[in-house]
Amino acid sequence: MMQKQKLFPPDPEITLYQTGFGGDDPFDRKGTGKALSDLVERIEDPLVIALDGGWGSGKTWFLKRWVGAHRKENGSRATTVYFDAFAHDFMDEPLIGLTAAIGECPSKDGGGGWDKARKAAAKLVIPAARVALAALTAGVSEAVGAVAGAAVGAIGKEIETAADAFWAQEDGRREAMKQFRDALVELTTTGGEDGKPAPLVVVVDELDRCRPDYALALLEVIKHFFSVPNVHFVLGVNLDALGHSVRARYGAGIDAERYLRKFISLSMHLPDQMNDHKASPLVLAYFKKTAKDMGIVPVAIGTFGSHLDLATRTHMPTMRDMNQLLSRLALVDSEAFIGSLFGWRDILTSMILFQHSAPQLARKTLDGTLTLQEVHTFYGISPEMLNKEDGKSYDRSAYIISGLWKYVITDGVGSEQDRDEFSGAFDDFRRFDHPRTIPGIISRKYLEKFVFQEPKP
Repeated sequence: MMQKQKLFPPDPEITLYQTGFGGDDPFDRKGTGKALSDLVERIEDPLVIALDGGWGSGKTWFLKRWVGAHRKENGSRATTVYFDAFAHDFMDEPLIGLTAAIGECPSKDGGGGWDKARKAAAKLVIPAARVALAALTAGVSEAVGAVAGAAVGAIGKEIETAADAFWAQEDGRREAMKQFRDALVELTTTGGEDGKPAPLVVVVDELDRCRPDYALALLEVIKHFFSVPNVHFVLGVNLDALGHSVRARYGAGIDAERYLRKFISLSMHLPDQMNDHKASPLVLAYFKKTAKDMGIVPVAIGTFGSHLDLATRTHMPTMRDMNQLLSRLALVDSEAFIGSLFGWRDILTSMILFQHSAPQLARKTLDGTLTLQEVHTFYGISPEMLNKEDGKSYDRSAYIISGLWKYVITDGVGSEQDRDEFSGAFDDFRRFDHPRTIPGIISRKYLEKFVFQEPKP
């Protein structure tokens, strides 16, 4: 019976505030989560921490699990709230979404402290709240969702009347801000289950995907409305992309990094190496575990892993890249690895990597213009790694990959030693004619039958 495989890496379901890292921690993030928990519990001053990383680096995976792990696994007191900024940037006033998300948080004790904060926020954002109410009345409540509904629900007639009175006064907004902050202080100083201080930590994810005006307005809201002791924010963000938002709003000449420092206290990055004596790339451990879970055959995992071990020295793939590579590998018939000599397996693996990471090299493999130096550059292969006499630098995987590609690129017209070592990698009788045709044969047999639809640029 044919062995079943998965085409896409499994994505375990996450239940916010319940799912932590547990035993399902392929990214080795538990230690990083514990360090973040310790920091926000220990520091009283309001913090805005930027979890900085490129798209596809695993920020959302980490943050969604951390809001659950903070109390359940790390034994911390703080209330954690997860807020998807991109899902709410259709609203003009970020304070509505933030206050409603905190009010709806199931891990929060629904005491009077937050009721006061929500009512004070309603007075601050009454014009925007009326817009949300109008949208609900117009029959688009499904698009607006529970967040706007919760914000509007906080505004009864008596609150709306009081808010109008505030706006009629010169000091109304200032007074409402004071009430809001006072309520937050009360919430974090007596908000614990035992009446003792319990910090509030709001995770704001996908900030860099928002409209520039909304993203920067949200930073302003955090700075001016939530800057009270024991209230912390963790931003899931690509700071480079957020810098583009700053320049889009204020012009190319602005110092975006300096501007963002006004709002962000400190930044952190997710480690890209395993916490072991080798400090091996985390994506390699993730590849081996996930490939096994997907049902990819061991010989394919071993071959692909040896190539990745070299390739990650020159360009580190993101987790999203690795998921795409896993799907490309799963798309290839297992017989390509089980029933083939090692030369076919290694050249096939190179071509899969080229397709994803260096399309120009993939094209060159087929039109016969690929050079050995380009292969060496892609894998980070140095002359020392090919020298068997150099016990310290010699790398057998590099030697095999380089030798196979040299045999293919030169059409087998290399040295006698090359022919002796690598001709048998493609044919048991060492009689394969025209090795230069091997990439074309592999492409037609394994890579052209099914092709993923690539997004248009």
